[in-house]
Amino acid sequence: MSKYYQELESEAEHTFPIDSTIQKLIQYQQDAGFGFPQYWDTTYRFQDFYRDYEDGLIHRILNSREEKLKRLIRQEQLESGNPLVEDRPLFTDAFQFAARKILWRAFRRIGFQGTKSKGEEGAVHDGCWICMENIPDEQKGFRITGPDGSLSHVILMNPFPILKDQVTIASLQHEPQELTEKHIRFILDLVERSEAFKYSFNGIGAGASIPAHFHFYGFAGTLPVEEISLSVPIKETDHISVHRLDPVWPISAIVLTGHNEPIVAFLLVVSKHLHSKNLRMNILFTRDDARQARVYVFPRKKAGPEPGTGFHRLFGSIEMGGMLVCESSVEYQNARGDHFVEALKQVGVSGAGSSSSELVEGLTVDL
Repeated sequence: MSKYYQELESEAEHTFPIDSTIQKLIQYQQDAGFGFPQYWDTTYRFQDFYRDYEDGLIHRILNSREEKLKRLIRQEQLESGNPLVEDRPLFTDAFQFAARKILWRAFRRIGFQGTKSKGEEGAVHDGCWICMENIPDEQKGFRITGPDGSLSHVILMNPFPILKDQVTIASLQHEPQELTEKHIRFILDLVERSEAFKYSFNGIGAGASIPAHFHFYGFAGTLPVEEISLSVPIKETDHISVHRLDPVWPISAIVLTGHNEPIVAFLLVVSKHLHSKNLRMNILFTRDDARQARVYVFPRKKAGPEPGTGFHRLFGSIEMGGMLVCESSVEYQNARGDHFVEALKQVGVSGAGSSSSELVEGLTVDL
């Protein structure tokens, strides 16, 4: 691990809130060219991408390893199942978002010495992107302790940020994308240590991009669902209250507010309950005005909407929380109508027999 990341690791242990330390990581890695912050900029062309990096990474690659780059691009296409790059010239205006990710990952694999990808010597777990053993030292980010005092997770810059100051937080162990008690406690502890940052979890079949390795996301900003009023409590004690969202929201959600311990217990039971009903879930971890933990649980029945809605991708916590980043002018026009609401209804749980009250009815939780 580089000296700078060691300094951030130490700073994170002694600084409240942790936000400024995370922002230093983001700025450092962006300055070093480890990510693509313009990923969602619709005016950004691949020529601009080349120009911005022409004195560094891309210039070096194209002058020495172009054939290997083309091979890696083809490999990325096969792994992603996305044909958008095809055999186009490297410099083209016909450059879509999925193609950007394929190209950038190929650049990353060839440009950063030490990156280990699938099939390469020394790679572990099929070249998992967030396994520390596969990440070169200059990109490792900084480790962070959990409530038990042990180093258990690492904070990494998200190379394709959707939201302001977005980061990926991954387990130091290569373990499945399952929300265990240990992980819930860690996320809630991180919420307490943060001022503006919030955290989101995508379950398997619910937008998780790497289902074999536990991870979640941190970001600064507000999702539309946070502005929606809550019902009177469905369940309530001195330590926790359970709510549903105002009916204006098109899909059901279970909203928990209160102390960490009863939230941990409730989430474990809710997770098991939804699994028994073959439902997936997304979770948003944030705070209320009194800085108590507030957790939004979005049950869902599908990974993504039907093609007829005009949205051709998986929905994760961001979409379930009401924010849609449009990948094309067609999606933008669809989002301006009722298509996004209909897409949410297809993915989430809504309609008769699926309200938040009914979803938690009969759950036995020691609150």
